[in-house]
Amino acid sequence: MKYLLCCLAVLLTACGGGGSSTSTTVPTQVINNTPPNKLSLAWVDYRFDDSSLNINGVTTTSYAGMTPMVDHIKKVGYNTIVFQTEVPVNTDTGQLDLNAVPAQPRTLPKDFWRVVDYAKSQGLVVWIMIAITDGLDNGLTSTSVGVNFNAATMFDTITTYDKSVAVLAQQHNVNGIYLGDLQVGFDQAPYLLYWQTLFSSIKNVFNGKLSYMASYDTPVYDLVDYISTGFNFPLMSTTTTNVTDIVNSYYHDTNGLDIVNYVQTLSKSHNNKPLILDYFRASPTDTGVGLNVDLWNLIFNGGNFSSIPPPNYNLLVAKISAFCNISSVITPVAGIGFDEYIPWAQAAWVQNAVPGSANYNWYLFDTLGFELYNHTQAETAINQCVGNFK
Repeated sequence: MKYLLCCLAVLLTACGGGGSSTSTTVPTQVINNTPPNKLSLAWVDYRFDDSSLNINGVTTTSYAGMTPMVDHIKKVGYNTIVFQTEVPVNTDTGQLDLNAVPAQPRTLPKDFWRVVDYAKSQGLVVWIMIAITDGLDNGLTSTSVGVNFNAATMFDTITTYDKSVAVLAQQHNVNGIYLGDLQVGFDQAPYLLYWQTLFSSIKNVFNGKLSYMASYDTPVYDLVDYISTGFNFPLMSTTTTNVTDIVNSYYHDTNGLDIVNYVQTLSKSHNNKPLILDYFRASPTDTGVGLNVDLWNLIFNGGNFSSIPPPNYNLLVAKISAFCNISSVITPVAGIGFDEYIPWAQAAWVQNAVPGSANYNWYLFDTLGFELYNHTQAETAINQCVGNFK
Protein backbone atom coordinates (compact mmCIF):
# COMPACT_ATOMS: atom_id res chain seq x y z
CA MET A 1 0.00 0.00 0.00
CA LYS A 2 1.17 3.44 -0.75
CA TYR A 3 2.45 5.92 1.78
CA LEU A 4 2.35 3.97 5.04
CA LEU A 5 5.10 4.68 7.55
CA CYS A 6 6.57 1.52 8.98
CA CYS A 7 6.52 1.45 12.73
CA LEU A 8 9.32 -1.06 13.10
CA ALA A 9 12.93 -0.29 12.20
CA VAL A 10 13.31 -3.51 10.26
CA LEU A 11 10.20 -2.86 8.20
CA LEU A 12 9.65 -0.77 5.25
CA THR A 13 6.23 0.50 4.63
CA ALA A 14 4.59 0.46 1.32
CA CYS A 15 2.52 -1.89 -0.55
CA GLY A 16 3.31 -5.39 -0.62
CA GLY A 17 2.96 -8.87 -1.53
CA GLY A 18 4.37 -12.11 -1.06
CA GLY A 19 4.54 -15.58 -0.03
CA SER A 20 3.97 -19.00 -1.35
CA SER A 21 3.39 -18.26 -5.01
CA THR A 22 5.78 -19.93 -7.41
CA SER A 23 7.24 -18.42 -10.54
CA THR A 24 8.31 -19.97 -13.79
CA THR A 25 11.68 -18.64 -14.90
CA VAL A 26 11.64 -17.48 -18.50
CA PRO A 27 14.61 -17.08 -20.85
CA THR A 28 16.73 -13.97 -20.40
CA GLN A 29 16.78 -12.86 -24.02
CA VAL A 30 14.68 -9.89 -25.08
CA ILE A 31 11.32 -11.30 -26.15
CA ASN A 32 9.66 -8.21 -27.58
CA ASN A 33 10.85 -4.60 -27.63
CA THR A 34 7.77 -3.18 -29.36
CA PRO A 35 5.41 -1.56 -26.81
CA PRO A 36 1.84 -2.89 -27.10
CA ASN A 37 -1.02 -0.66 -28.18
CA LYS A 38 -2.70 -1.10 -24.79
CA LEU A 39 -0.88 -1.32 -21.49
CA SER A 40 -1.77 -3.67 -18.65
CA LEU A 41 0.24 -2.34 -15.73
CA ALA A 42 1.34 -4.11 -12.55
CA TRP A 43 2.38 -1.66 -9.84
CA VAL A 44 5.39 -2.66 -7.73
CA ASP A 45 6.50 -0.76 -4.63
CA TYR A 46 10.27 -0.61 -5.09
CA ARG A 47 11.18 2.68 -3.42
CA PHE A 48 14.15 1.76 -1.25
CA ASP A 49 16.09 -1.20 0.08
CA ASP A 50 14.84 -3.50 2.81
CA SER A 51 17.25 -5.84 4.59
CA SER A 52 14.64 -8.50 5.41
CA LEU A 53 15.07 -12.01 4.02
CA ASN A 54 12.28 -13.81 2.22
CA ILE A 55 11.23 -17.41 2.89
CA ASN A 56 14.05 -18.57 0.61
CA GLY A 57 16.67 -16.68 2.61
CA VAL A 58 17.14 -13.97 -0.03
CA THR A 59 16.99 -10.22 0.63
CA THR A 60 13.56 -9.10 -0.54
CA THR A 61 14.64 -6.06 -2.55
CA SER A 62 17.81 -7.56 -4.02
CA TYR A 63 18.14 -8.63 -7.63
CA ALA A 64 17.71 -12.27 -6.58
CA GLY A 65 14.68 -11.33 -4.50
CA MET A 66 13.02 -9.20 -7.17
CA THR A 67 13.45 -11.24 -10.33
CA PRO A 68 11.00 -13.98 -9.21
CA MET A 69 8.40 -11.26 -8.70
CA VAL A 70 9.06 -9.93 -12.20
CA ASP A 71 8.68 -13.47 -13.56
CA HIS A 72 5.47 -13.89 -11.60
CA ILE A 73 4.02 -10.63 -12.96
CA LYS A 74 4.84 -11.69 -16.50
CA LYS A 75 3.27 -15.10 -15.90
CA VAL A 76 0.02 -13.48 -14.71
CA GLY A 77 -0.14 -11.82 -18.13
CA TYR A 78 0.66 -8.16 -17.58
CA ASN A 79 2.63 -6.52 -20.39
CA THR A 80 3.86 -3.56 -18.30
CA ILE A 81 5.48 -3.16 -14.90
CA VAL A 82 5.58 0.12 -12.95
CA PHE A 83 8.35 0.46 -10.38
CA GLN A 84 7.17 2.96 -7.80
CA THR A 85 9.93 5.21 -6.46
CA GLU A 86 9.85 8.57 -4.73
CA VAL A 87 11.48 11.97 -4.43
CA PRO A 88 11.25 12.84 -0.71
CA VAL A 89 10.84 16.52 0.11
CA ASN A 90 11.22 18.22 3.48
CA THR A 91 7.86 19.78 4.35
CA ASP A 92 9.48 22.72 6.14
CA THR A 93 12.02 23.72 3.50
CA GLY A 94 11.10 22.09 0.17
CA GLN A 95 14.56 20.57 -0.07
CA LEU A 96 15.47 16.96 -0.71
CA ASP A 97 15.19 14.82 2.42
CA LEU A 98 16.49 11.29 1.90
CA ASN A 99 16.93 10.58 5.61
CA ALA A 100 13.62 11.51 7.24
CA VAL A 101 13.65 7.89 8.43
CA PRO A 102 17.33 7.34 9.34
CA ALA A 103 16.98 3.55 9.48
CA GLN A 104 15.45 3.49 6.00
CA PRO A 105 17.13 6.01 3.63
CA ARG A 106 14.88 6.96 0.73
CA THR A 107 17.42 6.18 -1.97
CA LEU A 108 16.81 3.86 -4.91
CA PRO A 109 17.52 0.19 -4.15
CA LYS A 110 21.08 -0.70 -5.11
CA ASP A 111 19.82 -3.28 -7.62
CA PHE A 112 17.10 -1.02 -9.05
CA TRP A 113 18.53 -0.64 -12.54
CA ARG A 114 19.55 -4.31 -12.75
CA VAL A 115 15.94 -5.21 -12.02
CA VAL A 116 14.74 -2.73 -14.65
CA ASP A 117 17.09 -4.34 -17.17
CA TYR A 118 15.82 -7.78 -16.24
CA ALA A 119 12.19 -6.76 -16.70
CA LYS A 120 13.06 -5.32 -20.10
CA SER A 121 14.88 -8.53 -21.03
CA GLN A 122 11.67 -10.45 -20.38
CA GLY A 123 9.79 -8.36 -22.91
CA LEU A 124 7.95 -6.22 -20.39
CA VAL A 125 7.26 -2.54 -20.91
CA VAL A 126 8.80 -0.68 -17.96
CA TRP A 127 7.56 2.54 -16.39
CA ILE A 128 8.80 4.35 -13.30
CA MET A 129 6.72 6.39 -10.88
CA ILE A 130 8.65 9.15 -9.12
CA ALA A 131 6.13 9.93 -6.39
CA ILE A 132 6.54 13.26 -4.59
CA THR A 133 6.43 12.53 -0.85
CA ASP A 134 7.31 14.06 2.50
CA GLY A 135 10.02 11.49 3.21
CA LEU A 136 7.72 9.64 5.62
CA ASP A 137 5.80 7.92 2.84
CA ASN A 138 2.99 10.48 2.84
CA GLY A 139 1.94 12.22 -0.34
CA LEU A 140 2.94 15.88 -0.54
CA THR A 141 0.05 18.34 -0.94
CA SER A 142 -0.37 22.07 -0.49
CA THR A 143 -2.00 21.50 2.91
CA SER A 144 0.68 19.15 4.26
CA VAL A 145 3.59 21.62 4.33
CA GLY A 146 4.87 24.05 6.95
CA VAL A 147 4.27 27.80 7.00
CA ASN A 148 7.81 28.53 5.79
CA PHE A 149 7.67 25.99 2.96
CA ASN A 150 8.95 27.33 -0.36
CA ALA A 151 7.23 25.95 -3.45
CA ALA A 152 9.93 27.23 -5.80
CA THR A 153 12.54 25.34 -3.79
CA MET A 154 10.39 22.21 -3.88
CA PHE A 155 10.02 22.26 -7.64
CA ASP A 156 13.74 22.96 -8.11
CA THR A 157 14.41 19.94 -5.90
CA ILE A 158 11.99 17.75 -7.81
CA THR A 159 13.29 18.86 -11.20
CA THR A 160 16.93 18.21 -10.28
CA TYR A 161 16.20 14.82 -8.74
CA ASP A 162 13.79 13.64 -11.44
CA LYS A 163 16.19 14.66 -14.19
CA SER A 164 18.96 12.57 -12.67
CA VAL A 165 16.62 9.55 -12.62
CA ALA A 166 15.41 10.27 -16.15
CA VAL A 167 18.97 10.29 -17.50
CA LEU A 168 19.46 6.76 -16.18
CA ALA A 169 15.99 5.74 -17.31
CA GLN A 170 16.94 6.72 -20.84
CA GLN A 171 20.12 4.67 -20.63
CA HIS A 172 18.16 1.63 -19.46
CA ASN A 173 15.45 1.92 -22.13
CA VAL A 174 12.61 2.72 -19.75
CA ASN A 175 9.38 3.33 -21.66
CA GLY A 176 7.69 5.91 -19.46
CA ILE A 177 7.80 7.96 -16.27
CA TYR A 178 5.04 9.20 -13.99
CA LEU A 179 6.11 12.61 -12.64
CA GLY A 180 4.04 12.54 -9.48
CA ASP A 181 0.59 11.65 -8.24
CA LEU A 182 -2.10 13.37 -6.22
CA GLN A 183 -0.07 16.48 -5.40
CA VAL A 184 -3.35 18.10 -4.38
CA GLY A 185 -3.21 21.89 -4.57
CA PHE A 186 0.28 21.91 -6.05
CA ASP A 187 -1.04 20.50 -9.33
CA GLN A 188 -3.33 23.42 -10.06
CA ALA A 189 -2.96 26.58 -12.20
CA PRO A 190 -0.84 28.74 -9.82
CA TYR A 191 1.99 26.20 -10.05
CA LEU A 192 1.67 25.24 -13.72
CA LEU A 193 4.84 27.08 -14.81
CA TYR A 194 6.83 24.96 -12.38
CA TRP A 195 5.37 21.81 -13.87
CA GLN A 196 6.14 23.02 -17.37
CA THR A 197 9.78 23.47 -16.38
CA LEU A 198 9.82 19.98 -14.84
CA PHE A 199 8.33 18.30 -17.90
CA SER A 200 10.59 20.22 -20.29
CA SER A 201 13.66 19.25 -18.29
CA ILE A 202 12.70 15.59 -18.40
CA LYS A 203 11.93 15.67 -22.11
CA ASN A 204 15.41 17.08 -22.73
CA VAL A 205 17.01 13.87 -21.44
CA PHE A 206 14.30 11.22 -21.81
CA ASN A 207 12.57 10.07 -24.99
CA GLY A 208 9.87 7.95 -23.40
CA LYS A 209 6.28 8.76 -22.49
CA LEU A 210 5.26 10.90 -19.51
CA SER A 211 2.23 10.77 -17.24
CA TYR A 212 0.80 12.17 -14.02
CA MET A 213 -1.78 10.50 -11.81
CA ALA A 214 -4.74 12.22 -10.17
CA SER A 215 -8.32 11.39 -9.27
CA TYR A 216 -9.63 14.77 -10.44
CA ASP A 217 -8.97 17.21 -13.27
CA THR A 218 -5.67 19.08 -13.30
CA PRO A 219 -3.93 21.37 -15.81
CA VAL A 220 -0.88 19.13 -15.49
CA TYR A 221 -2.75 16.77 -17.80
CA ASP A 222 -2.07 19.22 -20.62
CA LEU A 223 1.62 18.31 -20.34
CA VAL A 224 1.37 14.52 -20.35
CA ASP A 225 1.30 11.83 -23.02
CA TYR A 226 -1.07 9.64 -21.00
CA ILE A 227 -3.72 10.87 -18.58
CA SER A 228 -3.54 8.60 -15.55
CA THR A 229 -6.69 8.72 -13.45
CA GLY A 230 -6.99 6.78 -10.21
CA PHE A 231 -9.85 4.38 -10.80
CA ASN A 232 -11.19 3.51 -7.36
CA PHE A 233 -14.76 4.63 -6.77
CA PRO A 234 -17.46 3.80 -4.19
CA LEU A 235 -19.65 1.86 -6.60
CA MET A 236 -22.28 0.13 -4.49
CA SER A 237 -23.18 0.25 -0.80
CA THR A 238 -23.85 -3.49 -0.71
CA THR A 239 -21.82 -6.50 -1.75
CA THR A 240 -22.69 -8.47 -4.86
CA THR A 241 -21.11 -10.95 -7.21
CA ASN A 242 -23.28 -9.89 -10.15
CA VAL A 243 -20.80 -8.47 -12.66
CA THR A 244 -23.52 -6.77 -14.72
CA ASP A 245 -24.80 -4.89 -11.68
CA ILE A 246 -21.29 -3.69 -10.86
CA VAL A 247 -20.71 -2.61 -14.46
CA ASN A 248 -23.96 -0.62 -14.37
CA SER A 249 -22.84 1.11 -11.16
CA TYR A 250 -20.05 2.80 -13.12
CA TYR A 251 -22.80 4.91 -14.67
CA HIS A 252 -24.20 5.88 -11.27
CA ASP A 253 -22.01 5.23 -8.24
CA THR A 254 -22.97 5.79 -4.59
CA ASN A 255 -22.31 9.52 -5.04
CA GLY A 256 -24.42 9.70 -8.20
CA LEU A 257 -21.36 10.09 -10.44
CA ASP A 258 -21.41 8.79 -14.01
CA ILE A 259 -17.82 7.58 -13.99
CA VAL A 260 -17.79 6.64 -17.68
CA ASN A 261 -18.86 10.11 -18.73
CA TYR A 262 -16.49 11.69 -16.21
CA VAL A 263 -13.31 10.04 -17.52
CA GLN A 264 -14.29 10.41 -21.17
CA THR A 265 -14.94 14.12 -20.61
CA LEU A 266 -11.59 14.33 -18.83
CA SER A 267 -9.86 13.07 -21.96
CA LYS A 268 -11.84 15.34 -24.28
CA SER A 269 -11.00 18.41 -22.22
CA HIS A 270 -7.30 17.65 -22.72
CA ASN A 271 -7.21 17.16 -26.47
CA ASN A 272 -8.50 13.57 -26.39
CA LYS A 273 -5.36 12.25 -24.75
CA PRO A 274 -5.31 8.51 -24.06
CA LEU A 275 -6.39 7.38 -20.60
CA ILE A 276 -4.87 4.97 -18.14
CA LEU A 277 -7.49 3.74 -15.67
CA ASP A 278 -4.94 3.40 -12.94
CA TYR A 279 -4.10 2.09 -9.52
CA PHE A 280 -7.21 -0.09 -9.42
CA ARG A 281 -7.59 -1.89 -6.10
CA ALA A 282 -9.73 -4.82 -5.08
CA SER A 283 -9.85 -5.98 -1.48
CA PRO A 284 -11.63 -9.11 -0.21
CA THR A 285 -12.80 -7.13 2.82
CA ASP A 286 -14.92 -4.59 0.97
CA THR A 287 -18.13 -3.80 2.87
CA GLY A 288 -19.68 -2.79 -0.44
CA VAL A 289 -18.34 -2.66 -3.97
CA GLY A 290 -15.52 -0.16 -3.70
CA LEU A 291 -16.17 0.52 0.00
CA ASN A 292 -12.95 -0.48 1.75
CA VAL A 293 -12.55 -0.91 5.46
CA ASP A 294 -9.62 0.87 7.09
CA LEU A 295 -7.51 -2.23 7.70
CA TRP A 296 -4.59 -0.19 9.00
CA ASN A 297 -6.59 1.19 11.92
CA LEU A 298 -8.45 -2.03 12.61
CA ILE A 299 -5.26 -4.08 12.72
CA PHE A 300 -2.67 -1.70 14.15
CA ASN A 301 -4.66 0.72 16.30
CA GLY A 302 -5.98 -1.59 18.95
CA GLY A 303 -6.06 -4.87 17.08
CA ASN A 304 -9.82 -4.79 16.57
CA PHE A 305 -9.78 -7.92 14.45
CA SER A 306 -13.41 -8.75 15.15
CA SER A 307 -14.45 -5.69 13.13
CA ILE A 308 -12.70 -6.92 9.99
CA PRO A 309 -15.32 -8.26 7.57
CA PRO A 310 -14.81 -11.90 6.55
CA PRO A 311 -12.97 -12.03 3.21
CA ASN A 312 -15.28 -12.26 0.22
CA TYR A 313 -13.20 -13.49 -2.69
CA ASN A 314 -16.19 -13.89 -4.98
CA LEU A 315 -16.85 -10.17 -4.59
CA LEU A 316 -13.20 -9.42 -5.29
CA VAL A 317 -13.28 -11.42 -8.52
CA ALA A 318 -16.57 -9.83 -9.61
CA LYS A 319 -15.19 -6.33 -9.02
CA ILE A 320 -12.10 -7.09 -11.11
CA SER A 321 -14.23 -8.57 -13.90
CA ALA A 322 -16.51 -5.54 -13.91
CA PHE A 323 -13.53 -3.18 -14.04
CA CYS A 324 -12.19 -5.02 -17.05
CA ASN A 325 -15.58 -4.95 -18.76
CA ILE A 326 -16.07 -1.23 -18.26
CA SER A 327 -12.54 -0.46 -19.46
CA SER A 328 -13.47 -1.92 -22.84
CA VAL A 329 -16.27 0.61 -23.38
CA ILE A 330 -14.47 3.78 -22.26
CA THR A 331 -12.80 5.77 -25.02
CA PRO A 332 -9.89 6.32 -25.35
CA VAL A 333 -8.52 3.86 -22.78
CA ALA A 334 -4.92 2.93 -23.53
CA GLY A 335 -4.05 1.28 -20.24
CA ILE A 336 -5.34 -0.35 -17.07
CA GLY A 337 -3.23 -0.41 -13.91
CA PHE A 338 -3.51 -2.80 -10.97
CA ASP A 339 -2.29 -1.98 -7.47
CA GLU A 340 -0.15 -3.67 -6.20
CA TYR A 341 2.87 -5.89 -5.54
CA ILE A 342 4.97 -5.34 -2.41
CA PRO A 343 8.45 -6.85 -2.21
CA TRP A 344 8.94 -6.26 1.52
CA ALA A 345 5.87 -8.34 2.35
CA GLN A 346 7.73 -11.34 0.93
CA ALA A 347 9.81 -11.21 4.13
CA ALA A 348 9.86 -14.42 6.14
CA TRP A 349 8.93 -12.54 9.30
CA VAL A 350 5.65 -11.60 7.56
CA GLN A 351 4.87 -14.80 5.71
CA ASN A 352 5.82 -17.12 8.59
CA ALA A 353 4.08 -15.05 11.27
CA VAL A 354 1.89 -16.97 13.72
CA PRO A 355 -1.42 -15.80 15.22
CA GLY A 356 -0.96 -13.78 18.37
CA SER A 357 2.43 -12.35 17.40
CA ALA A 358 3.03 -8.70 16.48
CA ASN A 359 4.26 -9.81 13.07
CA TYR A 360 0.92 -11.52 12.43
CA ASN A 361 -0.66 -8.07 12.17
CA TRP A 362 1.46 -7.47 9.10
CA TYR A 363 0.53 -10.87 7.69
CA LEU A 364 -3.15 -9.97 8.04
CA PHE A 365 -2.56 -6.58 6.47
CA ASP A 366 -0.84 -8.27 3.53
CA THR A 367 -3.36 -11.04 2.96
CA LEU A 368 -6.59 -9.11 3.62
CA GLY A 369 -5.67 -5.91 1.78
CA PHE A 370 -5.23 -5.10 -1.88
CA GLU A 371 -1.80 -6.67 -2.30
CA LEU A 372 -1.91 -9.11 -5.19
CA TYR A 373 1.02 -11.54 -4.96
CA ASN A 374 -0.72 -13.97 -2.63
CA HIS A 375 -4.23 -13.50 -4.02
CA THR A 376 -4.65 -16.37 -6.46
CA GLN A 377 -8.32 -15.56 -7.02
CA ALA A 378 -7.54 -11.95 -7.91
CA GLU A 379 -4.69 -12.85 -10.22
CA THR A 380 -6.78 -15.46 -12.02
CA ALA A 381 -9.37 -12.78 -12.79
CA ILE A 382 -6.64 -10.33 -13.80
CA ASN A 383 -5.12 -12.93 -16.11
CA GLN A 384 -8.44 -13.26 -17.95
CA CYS A 385 -8.81 -9.50 -18.01
CA VAL A 386 -5.41 -8.55 -19.41
CA GLY A 387 -5.60 -11.41 -21.88
CA ASN A 388 -8.64 -9.73 -23.45
CA PHE A 389 -7.28 -6.19 -23.17
CA LYS A 390 -5.65 -5.76 -26.53
